[in-house]
Amino acid sequence: MAPETLRRTHAVRDRFLADGHLAAYPRNRFGKGYVIDGRMEFVEGRELPNLERPEDRLTPENLVVDDPMTWNKQPLPVGFDYMDLATFPRVAMLGIPPGHEETGEPFREVALGLVPHDFSRGSWLSAQPAEVPTLLHPEVGHCSSLGLRLPFPQSRETVVLSGMDPEHAEFEVVLPAERPVFEVPLLGRKPIEIDSKLYQITIDLDQRTLGMIWCGRSPLRQSLSQKTLNELQASVITTLKRS
Repeated sequence: MAPETLRRTHAVRDRFLADGHLAAYPRNRFGKGYVIDGRMEFVEGRELPNLERPEDRLTPENLVVDDPMTWNKQPLPVGFDYMDLATFPRVAMLGIPPGHEETGEPFREVALGLVPHDFSRGSWLSAQPAEVPTLLHPEVGHCSSLGLRLPFPQSRETVVLSGMDPEHAEFEVVLPAERPVFEVPLLGRKPIEIDSKLYQITIDLDQRTLGMIWCGRSPLRQSLSQKTLNELQASVITTLKRS
């Protein structure tokens, strides 16, 4: 890992350590239905999740978590929005795994095939400085909710949404045939052409809109200064090509 990339991760780590609450549910710090104190005044009237997995729902028996260290026994949350870096399992992929009770069983995320078995490679808090780059898992950059992470989509693929629209039992969206190609000028050298991959798809059924985020990558021989980076970004030429 490049020193500059590693330096940027320190800010994320420090912010999480400053803001993280030890009693919050690591899988969903903003969700509902997570009760640590079982007294009736804290249970009665408690809002429950709007969405649940049919096979992994909250019940009267598992609503109250007497020990925050047993959070890993709780049901998996469901969502369609962005998963921030401080949310499990991304936070563990970052090298800050939340403490939990050892059960000898794999995390449910692993058992269901939603994350790889090696998603957690150790902790910043106990690692030597030279070991820190090895703690970051390659999938830490995946920010979609679990279950919505797929291989790179191709042009003309059809996305089918079932039960998401009141007027259509199944709503189909065909991805465009075009993809962007980036021409990037490098200082003192011939411009290079970088192909792109589709990293994110957002479908807004209310507005009937499709949003896509494409990304192109190319190795560099050396780090770029912020000034040079700004100049390159301003001079990139984007064209559309049919696949």
